[in-house]
Amino acid sequence: MGRIIARRVPIIILSLFLLSMFLFFLVRFIPGSPEMVILLQRGGSVNEEELNEIRRELGLDASLFQQYWEWIGNLARLDFGLSYQSGLPVMEEIGSRSGHSLSLILISLIGSITVGMLLAFFAALYKDSKWDVWVRNIAIFLSSLPTYFISLLLVLFFSIHLRLLPVFGNDSSVHFILPVATISLSLVAMFVPLFRQIFGEVMGSLYFEAMRARGAKRLSLYGTSLLKPSIHGMLTIIASSTGSLWGAIIVTENIFALPGLGSYIISSISARDYSVIIGFTMSMAFFTMILYLIIDLLLYMVDPRKGIREEND
Repeated sequence: MGRIIARRVPIIILSLFLLSMFLFFLVRFIPGSPEMVILLQRGGSVNEEELNEIRRELGLDASLFQQYWEWIGNLARLDFGLSYQSGLPVMEEIGSRSGHSLSLILISLIGSITVGMLLAFFAALYKDSKWDVWVRNIAIFLSSLPTYFISLLLVLFFSIHLRLLPVFGNDSSVHFILPVATISLSLVAMFVPLFRQIFGEVMGSLYFEAMRARGAKRLSLYGTSLLKPSIHGMLTIIASSTGSLWGAIIVTENIFALPGLGSYIISSISARDYSVIIGFTMSMAFFTMILYLIIDLLLYMVDPRKGIREEND
């Protein structure tokens, strides 16, 4: 396990360095400029003298390469700079908003994994039945709908038609029901057909048939003989859904006006807040890479042969 970590860490560091270089120069090509946005927000007239003054305040008057080397030096100290909008450190701004987003991610992920496993299990158990067909068709239908459209359907039905749930706000747990449902439905639609395929392959294996022929109890048969061989594939699927999960968070938080990272990054892009855009993307990339490392370690614990093969490569 130690060798796996030792091999992964340099790759993570190199990937983050290359990503930082790519992002730093890419955001400079976004149409518009932060000094223009700031000047318009102040209500001043657009003139070159004030624009140059704001550029000096933001440190944008130096060449791109000078800005990059100064920024990469600060990045080595985990300093993403100051937000152009608030003047506060980017890490402080991200940290103050991460609680809502991480809670939304955790609840949605746990709920979608649980529901996805249950639906996939019964669909595989009653293979080719009406239940199996319905589950697969509904999953295909939901997976074809974008996240924003699912959220609008939920708002239309539960908020406007039935008037049961609020559309926006974060005053109580009730306000999180629709956002969690939106993200969970998107993830369930992704998980169900893949989990169902994994369960079906395990149930059709000689190992599972042998355990059933031996008269294993249902709890042991489905809890150990089915679930344990399926964990490897399910963990891989869950890890691969991280990218779409962050996209769903950004869309959902903006639709339901939640004060999390998703709504913050959209406002930062509108304001051309370079420091926040890069800081957010780098933080999410680091989070994703660490998640993949954790998944690899879990896979090693489930199947040590995988880790032994990697260590010997």
